[in-house]
Amino acid sequence: MEAHPEITICGSWETVFGKNTPKKILEQKVSSRVELPLIQILLDDMMISSVFTVRRSFIEEFHLSFEHGDDAEIYKFWVDTALSGGGFYIESQPLVYRRTKETDMSRARRLEKLESISKIKQKILPALCEKYLEKYPALTSFYNASRALSEQKLLSDEDIFKMFHTLFMKNAEIFKNNI
Repeated sequence: MEAHPEITICGSWETVFGKNTPKKILEQKVSSRVELPLIQILLDDMMISSVFTVRRSFIEEFHLSFEHGDDAEIYKFWVDTALSGGGFYIESQPLVYRRTKETDMSRARRLEKLESISKIKQKILPALCEKYLEKYPALTSFYNASRALSEQKLLSDEDIFKMFHTLFMKNAEIFKNNI
């Protein structure tokens, strides 16, 4: 990170193991510099929460924090970092071993986490629409129409996230230097 000041958060893959869990490497879909972090965050939990380093000066400059350290709060921290212009890097080798327990997360807790993360994701798309309002005003119209269809139960939040992810990734060269 000292050699690359544009990197705000650096993470890696990890190796998990446990009593009833065979040893395996948790690989991320992204490795190296994450070119479009806000877009990647829409679909992927792109950083394993137990394995990341954050540039303190960036946290202080943008007044970022997280309270509990649970998965949803860490996810919110990543979104806030990306919204503030932070750079992400994921090392493609496992740098941590983590023991898992059968009681790590119940189904109810997992659903609660997914609901919390979905609520956090809700602030990404309006921020992107606002950023590109002048050049691409139709993004806002598309987002508003998608939300209206969601309220009518014709689209889910995940459907909306996938559509925008596809739109931005297919046009990555246009957005790469501006997100």
